[in-house]
Amino acid sequence: MLTPNPHDSLFKYVFSEPGEAAALLEGILATGVVQQIKLTEIAPVAGSFVDEELAARHSDILFEVPLASGCGTAFIYLLMEHQSTPEPGMAGRLLGYLMRIWERFSREQETHLLPPVLPVVVYHGSHTWNAARRMHDQLTVPASELGDLAVHVPGFSYVLHDLSKFGDEELRGRALGRLALYLMRHAFEGRLWERFPEWVDLLAKVMTETGLGAVEAALRYTLSMEKEMPPEETRRLLEQKLGERGTEAMMTAGERLVEKGRAEGRTEGRAEGRAEGQVGAVRSLVLRLMQRRFRTVPPGVRKRIEATDDASKLEQCAERILDAKSIAEIVEDL
Repeated sequence: MLTPNPHDSLFKYVFSEPGEAAALLEGILATGVVQQIKLTEIAPVAGSFVDEELAARHSDILFEVPLASGCGTAFIYLLMEHQSTPEPGMAGRLLGYLMRIWERFSREQETHLLPPVLPVVVYHGSHTWNAARRMHDQLTVPASELGDLAVHVPGFSYVLHDLSKFGDEELRGRALGRLALYLMRHAFEGRLWERFPEWVDLLAKVMTETGLGAVEAALRYTLSMEKEMPPEETRRLLEQKLGERGTEAMMTAGERLVEKGRAEGRTEGRAEGRAEGQVGAVRSLVLRLMQRRFRTVPPGVRKRIEATDDASKLEQCAERILDAKSIAEIVEDL
């Protein structure tokens, strides 16, 4: 089973939605390719083809799309590269993924005829992509020396969308898609809260176009990457631009991260026991959420929380924060 990570969760949340995927692909595919397919009828296909050990580096979504000619359908394989540096062997890696797609299709459809598959790589690292774009260029023999041999070896190329080559204003797609690409593009810098004034208007547009759940997903991703609640000036700006619903989205995003840590802690606890690092993370998040809800945390309460090593009690505190009328209700069991 593939292990989810913040990049994977945001990527699949956003681009598994056909409209978001179609808007992105329309902006990055060649005009001739777009004219050959019916992007308005694109549909995601269940499953992943990524090696389990590479789940932290690659996320993928497979789409089926009718051909404009009416003669059948094609597939688009959308792969998000999460490394901060290019993958030198991407062409070869993609060949393996394409073979898995074809093998599953052949097995399920009971046919030896295979559909065309267009591989698309979206890269959000900080270094410009310099890896081979064609399978021929990944061979030990230079492509220029293949001659008549070229027709007998795999020689496909993939579409590359390298976010490092574009300005933020050039990001493609709808508001949610552009926001997701923006956040992933800048995630490795560790300054997403510092950049918040740059993307808060886009976040507000996402609220209007897509709803509160999408805002929560974006904030949850940011919390995962920044490892802390936003500073006070950022929270004030969030309230100013999105109102109470924005505050609610931030709190919900924090709660869901706590729940995720809780679930991971249970799994780890069955095997090895809870790690002190996780207890510290939950403790820190409880303090930040309390600070956000009540504006201040009394020194005595802070001391009680910092002295608590029982992760389950800390998690109970986190669960009470939204509904509690006072700080005393939150820490009554500590």
